[in-house]
Amino acid sequence: MEADYNDLVDFIVTNGDVVAPRGKTTYEVRGITLTMPHNLFISRAGMSNRLLGVETQMLLGGFFDIDLIKTAAPKADTKLFEKQSNYGPRIISQFSEALDILKKDSHSRRSMLYLNDRGQLRDDIACTTSIQFMIRKGFLETYISMRSWDVCYGLPADIFMFGNLAECAAKYLDVKVGPMSIFASSLHLYESTRDKAEQEYLAKWTQIEQGMHCRTVAARLAESLMPFSSVWSLYDKGTEDKPIIIGGI
Repeated sequence: MEADYNDLVDFIVTNGDVVAPRGKTTYEVRGITLTMPHNLFISRAGMSNRLLGVETQMLLGGFFDIDLIKTAAPKADTKLFEKQSNYGPRIISQFSEALDILKKDSHSRRSMLYLNDRGQLRDDIACTTSIQFMIRKGFLETYISMRSWDVCYGLPADIFMFGNLAECAAKYLDVKVGPMSIFASSLHLYESTRDKAEQEYLAKWTQIEQGMHCRTVAARLAESLMPFSSVWSLYDKGTEDKPIIIGGI
């Protein structure tokens, strides 16, 4: 099934089960895989590109700084950025080793990043559980597994951040960037954000220009702290109507 963002939201509301983890009413579909080009950007009213730039830089730079988030987006709900969101520190020590596996064996299936461990506290479990890189037909393919994925706030930021991560990996490996496939055990929409998801998002996905340049103010401020600075330009460079493939349904 091909879809754009609005199709995806409609699919979840129409076909999802109503569940209430932690007492929060949610529309949920399970066992879903989304496959997409790596360079997609979702536009919506009120979305902070400064915040998105900071989140991406923290992922690529291997650190987490709640004060930087507050500076980039003073009105943001910091409860959305608790310790389970500190992806950068969780993967930074694994990144080079994972890519070196592909340097030695380009057909390897062992290039993995893990975001949780057996000793992880229950309230500290990242929504993303693993990221795998594979090189096939000269392209770096990225496979991401998620235990929980919120379609309103989580999905737009995650697609952008993971795409940047894939671009960094491909540059290091000197290969082209291929598609991303993201598997979610639970892909869901909270009832409290349904209006925002249905009304505020523009009905398009934008494929944006790749480039090794930080274009957001927050990213420029943080750039000197990072080993990587591969944040795409946030200017529209062309669109595809329905570039998302929904599998597992």
